[in-house]
Formats: sequence, structure tokens, C-alpha cells
Amino acid sequence: MKKITRAELIERSNKSHPYPVGDEALQSYYHFFEQYSSIHEVRVLVTLMKLNEVDFEGHRLVIFDTSKLQRAYQEMGEVIPEEFAKFLFEQ
Repeated sequence: MKKITRAELIERSNKSHPYPVGDEALQSYYHFFEQYSSIHEVRVLVTLMKLNEVDFEGHRLVIFDTSKLQRAYQEMGEVIPEEFAKFLFEQ
């Protein structure tokens, strides 16, 4: 897992919204996704989250460009469960 500095966090956060900091919060998100594991798009998101985990001052954090992710899901035109859509689009 890549370690990032405060300056890198600020730079990367300019175009994204960091997801939960810390193991417990991330695990609760991954647990939420388990119920939708049969849906390809959900598996893609979980994979992206895990690939984008970084270490910031000893805490796990996921950072990716939220608007690009939302646009990708809209362009796929897939129907995703309402609870998952709320998680993805109401952050």
C-alpha cells in the first residue's frame, strides 16, 4: 500500500472525495458490498477501491475521482440496486 503525504492527499482530494479512513470504516463498506457481489459493477467498484487504498499517517484511505466513477456507471447504463446507488451517488 502506497504511503502518501499531506500534500499528496490535498492534491488528490481536489478532484475526489476520500472514502472512509481506517480499517473499521473501510471494512464496513466492503461488508455492505458483499450483498451485491453477484453484480459485476459492484465487483468493479470494490476492486477499484482496493487498488486505490493508500496509507495516510498510518490510516487506510481510499481516494479516486468520484465524478469519473459516477459517469462511468451512468454510461454503462446498468440498473444497480437503489441502496448501492445511494451509496455511490449521495456521498
